[in-house]
Amino acid sequence: MKLISRTVTQGGGNITQPLVFFSRMVGKPLNHNSGNKKNPVIRMKGFSLPLDGSLPILLQKPKGSMQMTTTADDHHVIGSLGSDFWRIKVSPELVPKMAREFDWNRLGRRVMIDAREGIISWMNPSITHVGQASASDKVIPLAASILKLHVQDMRDLRWKGPDGHERVWLEADAAFYVGKNAETWYAIFRKGGQNAVETFEAKTPPDLVIEVEVTHFDRKKPQLYAEFGVRELWRVNASKGSERVQVEFLDLQAPGGPRKSDKSSVLGGLDSSILPQAFWLARAGDYRGLRELLEKYLVPSTNSEPEPESPPPSPSM
Repeated sequence: MKLISRTVTQGGGNITQPLVFFSRMVGKPLNHNSGNKKNPVIRMKGFSLPLDGSLPILLQKPKGSMQMTTTADDHHVIGSLGSDFWRIKVSPELVPKMAREFDWNRLGRRVMIDAREGIISWMNPSITHVGQASASDKVIPLAASILKLHVQDMRDLRWKGPDGHERVWLEADAAFYVGKNAETWYAIFRKGGQNAVETFEAKTPPDLVIEVEVTHFDRKKPQLYAEFGVRELWRVNASKGSERVQVEFLDLQAPGGPRKSDKSSVLGGLDSSILPQAFWLARAGDYRGLRELLEKYLVPSTNSEPEPESPPPSPSM
């Protein structure tokens, strides 16, 4: 069977590593004792997943398995900002166990685990990708503050499906509670502390999620986020070598399913057309210019209290 591979530099020399495996895997219990202390791996029948962050390796084609017709683009792609995106497909019954027993953060970020499809995907962000994701951490809280809305940054927390079952997990580049959910988060934290807010987070999806450098691997994500109950998705893309981004809003709870929108329903009608400039100002550190831009287009709410300027006080003893 043919392997798709690439040559990488490791330990001062060039080695060839396979990028993908082709066979539908037949489930076996995961074995964390495979490999050795220096290079541990998880092994399943015909498949090896190194725990050192290197690439998945096809060991052999299991007897009676189905061979998938595939190309390199089915399992690996380099995004427009230079990030590496990976996707593997296994038997769906394996996925929940793999989700529980393996720390996917060791491979990368923006992990998606979909046991319904038997797909696990992740990405290794480029410096530019991280910079654009960080820009959202400045733009969104400032916009919420101008609108007098509470906001709680959930960053890249991984979210379970709404039924609490380990069938689907999603992780965005950034996620936020905005408005009522943020107010509730702060109130729960003040009263019950970290354990209490973790209980709230487990059953409450974010209002807004951000994904930077979207690829064809992400085409099903809007529907998955919608099923979770997320209200809005921002997709942030850029052409190679460009300092300017394009930002697309998706109203995830629109009648008939997710659809594009020019204005944000989460942030007071914020127009997507100003986001390229807003992200550039945030990355350039021009916070005065960023505030002036947002204030020009946003109308503060008269029904909410201003967002807290400092973290909530500790619960009284």
